[in-house]
Amino acid sequence: MKRSFNPLVMLLFGLFLFLIFLIAIGVDLNKLWSLLLQSRKSYIMAAITVDVLYIVTYGFAWYFILRTVAPEVRVLDALLIVFAGWFSDMLVPAAFFTGEVVRLYLLKKLYDIVYSRSAATNVIHRLLSAIAFAIFVGFGAAALAETGGATGVLPQASIALG
Repeated sequence: MKRSFNPLVMLLFGLFLFLIFLIAIGVDLNKLWSLLLQSRKSYIMAAITVDVLYIVTYGFAWYFILRTVAPEVRVLDALLIVFAGWFSDMLVPAAFFTGEVVRLYLLKKLYDIVYSRSAATNVIHRLLSAIAFAIFVGFGAAALAETGGATGVLPQASIALG
């Protein structure tokens, strides 16, 4: 292993880039701040918590797949690489492909892992995520159909999902 990330530096750098992005797209920072002060903080904290927990779970899943081809990868590095990938996905709207490239690059840089081996873990991880998503949507649709809840939603969801 070459070196590990400093999480605090990465967080501050990410926040700095986000602030630059907001300024670049013309967001009124004073209005944004006033809206944040007026909002329900519990909703914001719940959303942030759920989002971070999802990304951490996503990272652990990828870490366990990654261990099959690169047992030397540390869990903290894998999680930070996933966070960097998600951040790049948010910055570059390229159908969530940017994060995969960032993950491959960082694995190569930190652990000198061959691209084809790490790319295989990304493909497997994406496939398993798609299967899990389809199962959750199926359970949700079945629950709506069983309870009769949200009338009108199930037919629309059926059309949208094909």
